[in-house]
Amino acid sequence: MQAQLILYSPREVWTNLDIIAGEVSLTLPTATDIASITVKLEGDMRTVLAAAARPEMGERSPRTMEESHKVCAYAAFALLKTFEGLPP
Repeated sequence: MQAQLILYSPREVWTNLDIIAGEVSLTLPTATDIASITVKLEGDMRTVLAAAARPEMGERSPRTMEESHKVCAYAAFALLKTFEGLPP
């Protein structure tokens, strides 16, 4: 089986609440019944928080803190059967 994910609007960086849309294309060597597909997207998330400088504490520039996380998103789909090149 060969699977391909085709994103409609691919980009390098996604932000919070972005919608990811696309298609999953499967190529199978033989006829196979498939009831559903689960798509799992994994990535790394980085959050940077900046706080204003506190001159009264001797700080000249803003303070920053950074967090990194692994994230996963799962989606399960019922199949919409579309066959290209095969008679109906």
